[in-house]
Amino acid sequence: MYADIVLKNGVVCSLDSENRVYEAAAIRDGVIIAVGDNKAVSNLIGPETKIVDLNGKFVCPGFIDSHTHLYSLGMSLKQLNLWYTRSKYEAYEMIKEKIRELGAGKWIVAKQWDENRWSEREFPSLEELDRLFPDNPVVMIRVDGHLAVVNSLAIKRARLDLSSQFIEKDSSGKPTGIVKEDALKAVLSAVEVSEDERLEAIETGVKNALKEGITSIHEIIYNPETLQAYIRAFRMGKLTLDVNFIPTHECFEKLSLEYINFINRFKPFLSLTTVKIFADGSIGARTAALSKPYADSPMESGLLMHEFGHLMEIIYRFHRMRFQVAVHAIGDRAISDVLTALTKVYRRDPWIDHRHRIEHFELPSMWHIERMASLCVIASMQPNFIGNWQMPGGMYEKKLGKERAIRLNPVRSIMDEGVVVIFGSDCMPMSPLYGLHWAVNHYNRNERVDVVRALRAYTINPAFACREEKVKGSLEVGKFADLVILDKNLLETRSIENVNVLATVKRGVFVYKSSEV
Repeated sequence: MYADIVLKNGVVCSLDSENRVYEAAAIRDGVIIAVGDNKAVSNLIGPETKIVDLNGKFVCPGFIDSHTHLYSLGMSLKQLNLWYTRSKYEAYEMIKEKIRELGAGKWIVAKQWDENRWSEREFPSLEELDRLFPDNPVVMIRVDGHLAVVNSLAIKRARLDLSSQFIEKDSSGKPTGIVKEDALKAVLSAVEVSEDERLEAIETGVKNALKEGITSIHEIIYNPETLQAYIRAFRMGKLTLDVNFIPTHECFEKLSLEYINFINRFKPFLSLTTVKIFADGSIGARTAALSKPYADSPMESGLLMHEFGHLMEIIYRFHRMRFQVAVHAIGDRAISDVLTALTKVYRRDPWIDHRHRIEHFELPSMWHIERMASLCVIASMQPNFIGNWQMPGGMYEKKLGKERAIRLNPVRSIMDEGVVVIFGSDCMPMSPLYGLHWAVNHYNRNERVDVVRALRAYTINPAFACREEKVKGSLEVGKFADLVILDKNLLETRSIENVNVLATVKRGVFVYKSSEV
């Protein structure tokens, strides 16, 4: 039988076990049926075969974003995105404009601000938000998603418990407007979102992902309503990428096992086999749990989200149920707790092929890395954080000091120790090419990796992480034809952030095409 599509005259980077590079590939019924030189696929060309002359362009497996918030990205594109603002007053003007559009009384959700990009280098304040926006509940979410500044009306509407440790107070005990972690979740749960708005957000997020060459995602899920919206999008044929759902353990408690089993009937299109657990917060919000205080706030060393015994029991429960855990741990103190808990859990129940993960794993010691390797725990990392905040004089250095900042995100050290590393974007930004660029061009030269190792962390390794390495993640005969076409050869350039996605192919279908294809 002939191929449906033949790609020829290209640089086809298979990322198979030997990282072989070919000239051509053939696809039939959404599956790769041949790879090799042009001659090897010529006999598969029939009268109805679509021939794509790559003219030297680069092809690799479709990117798998192993830690993302696609739904939140879609919502943020509907809401206010403050990433490009250069001052908090510019952000306030955008909020004023949104209020004029929506009217008094409506929730205003503004996201992605980073005080390090603002001229003032300071947070918004409750007093400013109250004075400027007295008639609308306003929540301004920092770029890390672990901290927000809200006004008094938002506190009232969300019915926050002011005794919470996650609500910052001044010396007199009054809220400053800064809410973190669980308090922020409580605020967001009070924001009304319709089913159609959720569906629209997913559609928008999917379109953006496909433009970036992403064909599969590991999506963090915070509530059952968002999960239901994804199922609805799938049934309507609007979910043109694969989704491995990772609900938080709080969200998981609201799901029945029957519902989870129903979702897993649609593997590998949809799956739910992983649960997220938070051990700490973020560096930018000073909630990442550190062994030594923050450089810019000596009285703070971050927050552990669970007492150690409780954390271990949560992990053990899901381990016993044979669910993979993805434990968020950024600071070295949190990483220590997680690795100690995992060690104890394995002793109680030695499940060999667990494939548990630590999300972010930003500030590990060499001991942590060696322990990760011995326990066969996967490191789920976000190399785009390097470009965003790890530059000399950047946010990480201000928060942690030079010595700790340069040790962050030690990608090469982790890979060299034999730990499986997977890359995700955390939507900061979503582009895998941006993340690949910073893995290859790390500010710490000792932690730079070659482009093939970086590519594997965005393709075959994430497929392994969710037990799908036999059907995706590399361009091999018998695997799904999930691939991306780029305008430059990644094997011959270090300036990966300047490379463009020309087309994205999912199961042999062109789901995104630029004007250059």
